[in-house]
Amino acid sequence: MSNPAAKWNLFDSFLYKVECIITKLLVDFKKNEKTPDPEEMIIAATKYLKDENDQLKRKEYPGTLKSENGKYFCPDCQTEIPDLFIDEYHTKYCPECGKRIMPAIPSPYAALYKDYT
Repeated sequence: MSNPAAKWNLFDSFLYKVECIITKLLVDFKKNEKTPDPEEMIIAATKYLKDENDQLKRKEYPGTLKSENGKYFCPDCQTEIPDLFIDEYHTKYCPECGKRIMPAIPSPYAALYKDYT
């Protein structure tokens, strides 16, 4: 068998040696590179999802509408919610912030104590 490298000129031989050295350095670098811990990767990947889930849970927990002078206000963002949304459409979410709302449930004894408050 003939050696094809023997027929190369000086420049080709130099490039071949440089390529071999760079390849060897990259292989050694990849061997020494530490891979991240799988548990840390999972925690980092799910952190955003957990934060988003906590925020949605906070919004989904129903808040009682605040009523002042016959007007309704969102318990979260304090914006006024028109009576039309409450009475006719029976809306369950604030149209401004998305907070789940429910009207104040009157106590059956509220009428009895109306004069005392």
